[in-house]
Amino acid sequence: MQSSFATIIGAAVFSTTAAAYSNNALADDNCRTINPDYERVCGTIDSKLLQSIDDLGGCFKMTVKAASKWNASGVRLLAGHIYAFTIQKEKYEWKDKSIASTAQGWPKGTIDSMPLWQRPFITASEPFRRAPDHNWFELTGMTAEVGETIFKIMGEPKPLEASGEFCAFANDLPWMYDNNIGSMMLRVTREK
Repeated sequence: MQSSFATIIGAAVFSTTAAAYSNNALADDNCRTINPDYERVCGTIDSKLLQSIDDLGGCFKMTVKAASKWNASGVRLLAGHIYAFTIQKEKYEWKDKSIASTAQGWPKGTIDSMPLWQRPFITASEPFRRAPDHNWFELTGMTAEVGETIFKIMGEPKPLEASGEFCAFANDLPWMYDNNIGSMMLRVTREK
């Protein structure tokens, strides 16, 4: 586990705008790469110690690991602001055990292609995902300060509803992160 100081130095921010995919968009930009704390629970650091995206020059890059429940950024997002993100295509690979996934979640038809005995378990487990209204393994955002506010990263840009430390995760059952593989590199930019 990283120290709080390392987490603060490795701060990051996230977004609620539609994803843009690019092979080289992140390779040549001036965004700072931060190192999230992959074990610390989101929102458990004093908000006075969190960085803002302005502290990072308006943008940053971070690796979101599929096996981490938190990917705690150390950066406080502000309610009412819009943040944009880009997924770096070369680093765009994660799996839920053996199911390759995208930022939008499992590919369409994944449950239908599973063995018949497995389908009822998956369907019955859907309400227990960390974000029940999001797809299995969908890249999901969270701000945590006083409670947790989960939001869709993919989709239409909209103002953030609650301020707090930003974290990101693959939407899975809370007790099933140990079989997840891979990561995604994300760039976050404050739009307004």
